[in-house]
Amino acid sequence: MHQSLANKIMVIILCVSMSYGCAFAATVSEDATGFESDNPNAISSNATDNVAPMTPEEMNIQEGLANGQVFGQLDGSIEGRAHQLEGYDISYGNLILGDYAIIAKYNLAVEDYNYRVNFIKAYKSYYEIAYNSAYRSASLLKIATPVNNGRTYGLQAGKVEGKVAAMKDYYQNRYNNWERAYNEFLNSKTLNTRYALDAESIDYGLSFRTAFEEGFYLSYYETFQKEKLDVAIRNRTSELVTGNKTILKYDDVLVDFSGGSSSSKTEVPVMIDIPDAAIYTPTYLSLYKNENLHLENEVLESASSKFVVEVDNVNRSMDLNKPLRLIFTFKGSENAGIYKWENNKWFYQITEFKEDSIYTEIPKGTYTGGEYIVLIDPENSSYTDMRFNWAAKEINALKRRGYLEDELTFRPTNFITKLEMARMLYKVYANSEMDGLTFRYTIRDDDIDPNDFKYINYVLNNNYMMLDAEGKFNPNDTVQYQEVETIMSTVLMRPFSWNDVADKMLREKYKRSRGSESISRPIFRDEFAYIMYLYDDLK
Repeated sequence: MHQSLANKIMVIILCVSMSYGCAFAATVSEDATGFESDNPNAISSNATDNVAPMTPEEMNIQEGLANGQVFGQLDGSIEGRAHQLEGYDISYGNLILGDYAIIAKYNLAVEDYNYRVNFIKAYKSYYEIAYNSAYRSASLLKIATPVNNGRTYGLQAGKVEGKVAAMKDYYQNRYNNWERAYNEFLNSKTLNTRYALDAESIDYGLSFRTAFEEGFYLSYYETFQKEKLDVAIRNRTSELVTGNKTILKYDDVLVDFSGGSSSSKTEVPVMIDIPDAAIYTPTYLSLYKNENLHLENEVLESASSKFVVEVDNVNRSMDLNKPLRLIFTFKGSENAGIYKWENNKWFYQITEFKEDSIYTEIPKGTYTGGEYIVLIDPENSSYTDMRFNWAAKEINALKRRGYLEDELTFRPTNFITKLEMARMLYKVYANSEMDGLTFRYTIRDDDIDPNDFKYINYVLNNNYMMLDAEGKFNPNDTVQYQEVETIMSTVLMRPFSWNDVADKMLREKYKRSRGSESISRPIFRDEFAYIMYLYDDLK
């Protein structure tokens, strides 16, 4: 701003000086030889015979007035605004610089008397005018700023909440009614509470609330109608699921251009196979594409678009009596798999391969929808001793989720040791924030690797396991089925019976557990890993 003002001042001074110079030059109509100019556009001496040249005294007076005005306005505007912001009363402008101070500041002592006198005269007059104007402008700005900011931020917040409300109403099959949505929003929590308006000025709060309602209204209608348009352009497939077998397909329309003409074809990149009697209450199920892949910090490579499955009812959930099958069209690497976005992370789902597709099962029980994608894990490798194991799929899933060691073998039929069980519990349930775990126990075993202390302290701190009477953990001891019941009851915070797992193994895996005969026997590594897979939903 100061640079712009300085430029303005220089232009004014230059123009004043040039105007006097031009007036003087206009009196000259002949060149140095005394002859009239041959230029027909030249000013003749006859045209200026009646124009009297400006005297030096007159020039000093006019330049003094002009320059005094410029610098009086400059100083007055700066100090008027500064004094208002600093809280001075406007009468403070009476403390304008005196004559001697003005003379010293602008080096007027060496100037002509007429220039000096008129400079001071103009400076004082225009200083007061500029001071008062700047002071009042700054004062009004203090009043206008909260009002303007309240409107700006109110509109912004209203548009955000209006959009969210419209999305909720649309996907719950409700009518387009912004007033109902707005009243529901206010009933849940007032604007004063949500945006701490009680801590703001009255003017800001009033402006915010008025603008919020306007933004809510505009954004609600725009969003609601845009979502309807998205459905019309086939980005969303919705179908009423009943007790009959249904296949919900997402039709992806691909457009090709050639020679100025276009052609389109339809592909089905993903579908949901819903068997008979999977659901009894008719419910709308939707399938649509979303471009936010959540792959910013992943080593995984995308092999499909991300698709979102939504349950379109008020509760946003449905009870499945049978598993559903989510199928992706896919040909390629066996390192690929179907992943689901859970707890801000892509979680591998047990994936089966067919000739032209891969699929995973959505298990029976309460289903609330989810985000799914096909990803390739370039670092994936399988255990060499798991090919024919009854729990191979579940153990492979745990490995791809990062819960198991990246080794060549898993040793599924070995009895699991206390240390191995502690490590597995930590990997599945502790999460990364437990890396700074405080070691509260003195463990008297001599053969424990320092890297394993965090696993042992985790299970001790959570009362999953205990030290013996001598303060030893005994990391190489095996763990009996009955001990697993106690540990998992503590983990799950509800009763846990090994017989329930054994029945599931027999019914679904055709595998009989020795623990169904006696729970005093030690449990195998594959059996405990199977438990970890079944209950990997607590985080």
